[in-house]
Amino acid sequence: MSCSAKTDRALARGILGKLASGQAHNGVRYNGSEALRVPAMPKLLGSSVKVEKGTKIGIMTAILYLAPADSAPITRNGRTVNLCPWASPGCRAGCLGEHAGRMVQSGVRNSRVWKTALFLADRALFGRMLEREIIALRKRANRQGMPLAVRLDGTSDLGLADLYGFPERFPDVILYDYTKSPHRVAVAAPSRNRHFTYSASERPESRRVAEQALAHGHSVAAIVDRMPQNGGEWSKLQAQVTEADRFIPTTVVDGDDTDARFLDVPGGRGALVALSVKGGPRVRDLLGRMVFEV
Repeated sequence: MSCSAKTDRALARGILGKLASGQAHNGVRYNGSEALRVPAMPKLLGSSVKVEKGTKIGIMTAILYLAPADSAPITRNGRTVNLCPWASPGCRAGCLGEHAGRMVQSGVRNSRVWKTALFLADRALFGRMLEREIIALRKRANRQGMPLAVRLDGTSDLGLADLYGFPERFPDVILYDYTKSPHRVAVAAPSRNRHFTYSASERPESRRVAEQALAHGHSVAAIVDRMPQNGGEWSKLQAQVTEADRFIPTTVVDGDDTDARFLDVPGGRGALVALSVKGGPRVRDLLGRMVFEV
Protein backbone atom coordinates (compact mmCIF):
# COMPACT_ATOMS: atom_id res chain seq x y z
CA MET A 1 0.00 0.00 0.00
CA SER A 2 1.44 3.37 -0.98
CA CYS A 3 2.18 6.14 1.49
CA SER A 4 -0.65 8.16 -0.04
CA ALA A 5 -3.11 5.35 0.60
CA LYS A 6 -1.90 5.05 4.20
CA THR A 7 -2.26 8.78 4.62
CA ASP A 8 -5.83 8.74 3.31
CA ARG A 9 -6.78 5.87 5.61
CA ALA A 10 -5.34 7.81 8.54
CA LEU A 11 -7.27 10.91 7.44
CA ALA A 12 -10.47 8.87 7.22
CA ARG A 13 -9.98 7.45 10.70
CA GLY A 14 -9.24 10.90 12.04
CA ILE A 15 -12.42 12.37 10.56
CA LEU A 16 -14.54 9.48 11.81
CA GLY A 17 -12.97 9.66 15.25
CA LYS A 18 -13.79 13.34 15.39
CA LEU A 19 -17.42 12.70 14.40
CA ALA A 20 -17.69 9.79 16.84
CA SER A 21 -16.60 12.09 19.68
CA GLY A 22 -19.42 14.53 18.92
CA GLN A 23 -17.41 17.10 16.99
CA ALA A 24 -18.35 18.43 13.55
CA HIS A 25 -16.21 18.19 10.41
CA ASN A 26 -16.95 20.40 7.40
CA GLY A 27 -20.42 21.00 8.80
CA VAL A 28 -21.15 17.28 9.20
CA ARG A 29 -22.15 15.96 12.62
CA TYR A 30 -23.05 12.50 13.93
CA ASN A 31 -26.17 12.61 16.13
CA GLY A 32 -26.79 8.93 16.81
CA SER A 33 -27.70 7.48 20.19
CA GLU A 34 -25.41 4.49 19.53
CA ALA A 35 -21.66 4.95 19.48
CA LEU A 36 -20.19 5.36 16.00
CA ARG A 37 -17.57 2.62 15.74
CA VAL A 38 -14.51 3.58 13.68
CA PRO A 39 -13.02 0.74 11.60
CA ALA A 40 -9.35 -0.10 12.01
CA MET A 41 -8.94 -0.36 8.23
CA PRO A 42 -11.66 1.66 6.46
CA LYS A 43 -12.86 -0.23 3.38
CA LEU A 44 -15.69 1.07 1.22
CA LEU A 45 -16.58 -1.65 -1.28
CA GLY A 46 -18.10 -4.95 -0.25
CA SER A 47 -20.43 -7.66 -1.47
CA SER A 48 -23.81 -9.25 -0.85
CA VAL A 49 -25.47 -12.61 -1.35
CA LYS A 50 -27.08 -11.40 -4.56
CA VAL A 51 -24.06 -9.76 -6.18
CA GLU A 52 -21.97 -12.81 -5.31
CA LYS A 53 -24.17 -14.75 -7.74
CA GLY A 54 -22.28 -12.94 -10.49
CA THR A 55 -19.25 -15.12 -9.80
CA LYS A 56 -21.22 -18.12 -11.08
CA ILE A 57 -21.45 -16.47 -14.49
CA GLY A 58 -17.86 -15.28 -14.50
CA ILE A 59 -18.25 -11.67 -13.26
CA MET A 60 -16.50 -10.17 -10.25
CA THR A 61 -18.84 -7.71 -8.57
CA ALA A 62 -18.43 -5.16 -5.78
CA ILE A 63 -21.03 -2.93 -4.17
CA LEU A 64 -21.09 0.16 -1.96
CA TYR A 65 -23.72 0.43 0.76
CA LEU A 66 -24.44 3.83 2.28
CA ALA A 67 -27.24 4.60 4.74
CA PRO A 68 -30.40 4.67 2.60
CA ALA A 69 -32.54 7.81 2.26
CA ASP A 70 -32.51 9.84 5.49
CA SER A 71 -31.89 6.88 7.82
CA ALA A 72 -28.43 7.94 9.02
CA PRO A 73 -28.32 10.04 12.23
CA ILE A 74 -26.13 12.55 10.42
CA THR A 75 -26.66 16.22 9.64
CA ARG A 76 -24.82 18.61 7.36
CA ASN A 77 -25.02 22.26 8.37
CA GLY A 78 -27.81 21.31 10.73
CA ARG A 79 -29.96 19.57 8.13
CA THR A 80 -30.69 15.88 7.60
CA VAL A 81 -29.31 14.57 4.32
CA ASN A 82 -31.41 12.35 2.04
CA LEU A 83 -29.30 10.00 -0.08
CA CYS A 84 -32.37 8.78 -2.02
CA PRO A 85 -34.07 12.00 -3.14
CA TRP A 86 -36.53 10.21 -5.47
CA ALA A 87 -37.61 7.48 -3.02
CA SER A 88 -41.36 6.86 -2.98
CA PRO A 89 -43.23 6.39 0.33
CA GLY A 90 -43.39 2.62 -0.24
CA CYS A 91 -39.72 2.40 -1.10
CA ARG A 92 -38.75 4.40 1.98
CA ALA A 93 -41.01 2.42 4.31
CA GLY A 94 -39.98 -1.03 3.10
CA CYS A 95 -36.34 -0.29 2.22
CA LEU A 96 -34.35 -3.52 1.94
CA GLY A 97 -31.37 -1.64 3.32
CA GLU A 98 -33.12 -1.53 6.67
CA HIS A 99 -35.38 -4.58 6.76
CA ALA A 100 -33.83 -7.54 4.96
CA GLY A 101 -31.10 -10.12 5.50
CA ARG A 102 -27.71 -9.08 6.85
CA MET A 103 -28.63 -5.41 6.38
CA VAL A 104 -30.35 -5.29 9.78
CA GLN A 105 -27.29 -6.43 11.74
CA SER A 106 -25.73 -3.82 14.00
CA GLY A 107 -22.26 -4.08 12.46
CA VAL A 108 -23.63 -3.72 8.96
CA ARG A 109 -25.69 -0.68 9.96
CA ASN A 110 -22.64 0.92 11.56
CA SER A 111 -20.66 0.32 8.37
CA ARG A 112 -23.29 2.11 6.28
CA VAL A 113 -23.37 5.03 8.70
CA TRP A 114 -19.61 5.63 8.91
CA LYS A 115 -19.31 5.40 5.12
CA THR A 116 -22.11 7.94 4.76
CA ALA A 117 -20.50 10.21 7.32
CA LEU A 118 -17.14 10.04 5.55
CA PHE A 119 -18.69 10.75 2.14
CA LEU A 120 -20.52 13.80 3.45
CA ALA A 121 -17.57 15.07 5.49
CA ASP A 122 -14.87 14.74 2.81
CA ARG A 123 -16.14 13.87 -0.67
CA ALA A 124 -12.69 14.13 -2.28
CA LEU A 125 -11.07 11.75 0.23
CA PHE A 126 -13.95 9.33 -0.21
CA GLY A 127 -13.45 9.41 -3.98
CA ARG A 128 -9.71 8.72 -3.72
CA MET A 129 -10.35 5.72 -1.50
CA LEU A 130 -13.01 4.40 -3.88
CA GLU A 131 -10.69 4.80 -6.85
CA ARG A 132 -7.91 2.82 -5.17
CA GLU A 133 -10.28 0.01 -4.26
CA ILE A 134 -11.61 -0.19 -7.82
CA ILE A 135 -8.06 -0.30 -9.20
CA ALA A 136 -7.15 -3.13 -6.80
CA LEU A 137 -10.29 -5.09 -7.68
CA ARG A 138 -9.67 -4.58 -11.40
CA LYS A 139 -6.19 -6.09 -11.03
CA ARG A 140 -7.63 -9.09 -9.18
CA ALA A 141 -10.37 -9.54 -11.78
CA ASN A 142 -7.81 -9.39 -14.59
CA ARG A 143 -5.70 -12.05 -12.90
CA GLN A 144 -8.74 -14.30 -12.67
CA GLY A 145 -9.82 -13.57 -16.23
CA MET A 146 -13.13 -11.97 -15.21
CA PRO A 147 -14.69 -8.58 -15.96
CA LEU A 148 -15.28 -6.29 -12.99
CA ALA A 149 -18.70 -4.79 -12.27
CA VAL A 150 -19.20 -2.15 -9.56
CA ARG A 151 -22.48 -0.88 -8.14
CA LEU A 152 -21.81 2.28 -6.15
CA ASP A 153 -25.41 3.22 -5.28
CA GLY A 154 -26.27 -0.04 -3.54
CA THR A 155 -28.56 1.66 -1.02
CA SER A 156 -28.37 5.26 -2.23
CA ASP A 157 -29.40 7.12 -5.38
CA LEU A 158 -26.74 9.77 -5.85
CA GLY A 159 -25.19 8.85 -9.19
CA LEU A 160 -21.84 8.35 -7.45
CA ALA A 161 -20.12 6.76 -10.45
CA ASP A 162 -20.85 9.84 -12.55
CA LEU A 163 -20.12 12.24 -9.70
CA TYR A 164 -16.55 10.93 -9.64
CA GLY A 165 -16.22 10.52 -13.41
CA PHE A 166 -15.56 6.78 -13.08
CA PRO A 167 -17.16 5.71 -16.41
CA GLU A 168 -14.52 7.73 -18.24
CA ARG A 169 -11.67 6.89 -15.88
CA PHE A 170 -12.45 3.16 -15.87
CA PRO A 171 -13.64 2.30 -19.39
CA ASP A 172 -12.96 -1.41 -18.75
CA VAL A 173 -15.08 -1.54 -15.56
CA ILE A 174 -18.87 -2.00 -15.73
CA LEU A 175 -20.62 0.59 -13.55
CA TYR A 176 -24.28 -0.15 -12.94
CA ASP A 177 -27.01 1.07 -10.60
CA TYR A 178 -30.70 0.94 -9.81
CA THR A 179 -32.29 4.38 -9.70
CA LYS A 180 -35.61 6.16 -9.30
CA SER A 181 -34.23 9.30 -10.93
CA PRO A 182 -36.28 10.16 -14.04
CA HIS A 183 -33.37 12.16 -15.43
CA ARG A 184 -30.89 9.27 -15.60
CA VAL A 185 -33.07 7.01 -17.70
CA ALA A 186 -35.24 9.38 -19.75
CA VAL A 187 -32.60 10.52 -22.22
CA ALA A 188 -29.29 8.68 -22.31
CA ALA A 189 -29.06 5.13 -23.61
CA PRO A 190 -26.85 2.62 -21.79
CA SER A 191 -23.18 2.82 -22.76
CA ARG A 192 -20.67 0.00 -22.94
CA ASN A 193 -19.71 0.40 -19.29
CA ARG A 194 -22.58 2.41 -17.74
CA HIS A 195 -26.00 0.90 -17.10
CA PHE A 196 -29.07 2.03 -15.16
CA THR A 197 -32.11 0.07 -14.07
CA TYR A 198 -35.15 2.20 -13.35
CA SER A 199 -36.88 1.07 -10.17
CA ALA A 200 -40.64 1.26 -10.69
CA SER A 201 -42.75 2.58 -7.83
CA GLU A 202 -46.35 3.27 -6.85
CA ARG A 203 -46.15 6.91 -7.93
CA PRO A 204 -48.32 7.84 -10.96
CA GLU A 205 -45.38 9.33 -12.88
CA SER A 206 -43.45 6.08 -12.54
CA ARG A 207 -45.38 4.52 -15.45
CA ARG A 208 -44.32 7.30 -17.82
CA VAL A 209 -40.69 7.18 -16.72
CA ALA A 210 -40.61 3.38 -16.93
CA GLU A 211 -41.84 3.49 -20.53
CA GLN A 212 -39.19 6.09 -21.39
CA ALA A 213 -36.52 3.96 -19.75
CA LEU A 214 -37.50 0.88 -21.74
CA ALA A 215 -37.64 2.89 -24.96
CA HIS A 216 -34.07 4.11 -24.36
CA GLY A 217 -32.74 0.61 -23.68
CA HIS A 218 -32.57 0.68 -19.90
CA SER A 219 -33.88 -2.10 -17.68
CA VAL A 220 -36.97 -1.50 -15.54
CA ALA A 221 -37.29 -3.42 -12.29
CA ALA A 222 -40.57 -4.07 -10.50
CA ILE A 223 -41.12 -5.79 -7.16
CA VAL A 224 -43.78 -8.47 -7.58
CA ASP A 225 -45.95 -10.50 -5.24
CA ARG A 226 -44.86 -13.61 -7.12
CA MET A 227 -42.70 -14.29 -10.15
CA PRO A 228 -44.60 -14.21 -13.50
CA GLN A 229 -44.93 -17.71 -14.96
CA ASN A 230 -46.08 -17.11 -18.52
CA GLY A 231 -46.45 -14.55 -21.27
CA GLY A 232 -49.85 -13.41 -20.06
CA GLU A 233 -48.55 -12.62 -16.60
CA TRP A 234 -45.53 -10.77 -17.99
CA SER A 235 -47.90 -8.79 -20.22
CA LYS A 236 -50.05 -7.93 -17.20
CA LEU A 237 -46.98 -6.76 -15.31
CA GLN A 238 -45.85 -4.58 -18.20
CA ALA A 239 -49.29 -2.97 -18.38
CA GLN A 240 -49.12 -2.08 -14.68
CA VAL A 241 -45.51 -0.86 -14.72
CA THR A 242 -45.62 1.21 -17.93
CA GLU A 243 -48.18 3.45 -19.63
CA ALA A 244 -48.17 1.49 -22.86
CA ASP A 245 -51.75 0.83 -24.04
CA ARG A 246 -50.68 -2.43 -25.67
CA PHE A 247 -48.05 -5.06 -25.04
CA ILE A 248 -44.74 -4.10 -26.64
CA PRO A 249 -42.34 -7.04 -27.02
CA THR A 250 -39.43 -6.73 -24.63
CA THR A 251 -36.93 -8.94 -22.86
CA VAL A 252 -38.30 -10.27 -19.56
CA VAL A 253 -35.95 -11.24 -16.74
CA ASP A 254 -36.16 -12.98 -13.37
CA GLY A 255 -34.09 -10.49 -11.40
CA ASP A 256 -33.56 -12.90 -8.51
CA ASP A 257 -31.15 -15.00 -10.57
CA THR A 258 -28.30 -12.47 -10.53
CA ASP A 259 -27.77 -8.76 -9.96
CA ALA A 260 -26.02 -8.37 -13.33
CA ARG A 261 -28.62 -6.05 -14.81
CA PHE A 262 -26.15 -4.87 -17.47
CA LEU A 263 -26.59 -8.28 -19.11
CA ASP A 264 -30.38 -7.85 -19.44
CA VAL A 265 -30.39 -5.89 -22.68
CA PRO A 266 -28.75 -7.17 -25.86
CA GLY A 267 -29.64 -3.94 -27.66
CA GLY A 268 -32.75 -1.97 -28.57
CA ARG A 269 -35.70 -1.92 -26.20
CA GLY A 270 -34.90 -2.45 -22.53
CA ALA A 271 -35.73 -5.38 -20.28
CA LEU A 272 -38.58 -5.75 -17.80
CA VAL A 273 -37.18 -7.26 -14.60
CA ALA A 274 -39.24 -8.89 -11.86
CA LEU A 275 -37.91 -8.98 -8.31
CA SER A 276 -39.51 -10.92 -5.49
CA VAL A 277 -40.21 -9.35 -2.10
CA LYS A 278 -37.32 -9.79 0.35
CA GLY A 279 -37.89 -9.71 4.08
CA GLY A 280 -41.19 -11.56 4.44
CA PRO A 281 -44.83 -10.45 4.96
CA ARG A 282 -43.90 -7.49 7.17
CA VAL A 283 -41.79 -5.90 4.44
CA ARG A 284 -44.51 -6.73 1.90
CA ASP A 285 -46.97 -4.72 3.97
CA LEU A 286 -44.52 -1.83 4.35
CA LEU A 287 -43.91 -1.67 0.60
CA GLY A 288 -47.65 -1.40 0.01
CA ARG A 289 -48.63 -0.50 -3.55
CA MET A 290 -45.01 -0.58 -4.67
CA VAL A 291 -45.50 -4.36 -4.96
CA PHE A 292 -47.12 -5.25 -8.30
CA GLU A 293 -49.56 -8.14 -8.37
CA VAL A 294 -49.34 -10.59 -11.25
